[in-house]
Amino acid sequence: MQQKLRPAIHGRADADLMSIDRTDALASEGLDAALKRAEAYLAAWADGIFISGLPDQETLARAGAALRGAVHVTVVTERRMPRWAAPAALYDRGFVQVAFPNLLISRVTDAMRSGLCDLAEVTAAAGLQGLLGLDDWIALERDFA
Repeated sequence: MQQKLRPAIHGRADADLMSIDRTDALASEGLDAALKRAEAYLAAWADGIFISGLPDQETLARAGAALRGAVHVTVVTERRMPRWAAPAALYDRGFVQVAFPNLLISRVTDAMRSGLCDLAEVTAAAGLQGLLGLDDWIALERDFA
């Protein structure tokens, strides 16, 4: 991969274009192999690293210390790491970019699920027509038609 990376980065037309290179080695080969691969990417001029699947605080601390200033971390789901550090703490550990892509969407999804359950409950009890207040509108229409 490094053989492909160096010419790609060297040939980029826009100096503001960043190359954040990903390694999935953690899952299959362990943290040491993932760090070795990340270091090879940085040696091939990568601007940053994304080590996929950092599972816990200890692993985050090791990766942050090993690659201080060149790491991009993404906390993918709260199920994988239910207790994660605050962005400031991750920055202190050496991470320069922190993303929490599922943080809001999981909460929005939970709110929608809760609202739909409430709607199903009310609809079953009062019927959709009662829920929407259609009886009142039908009465107004009848009175003023």
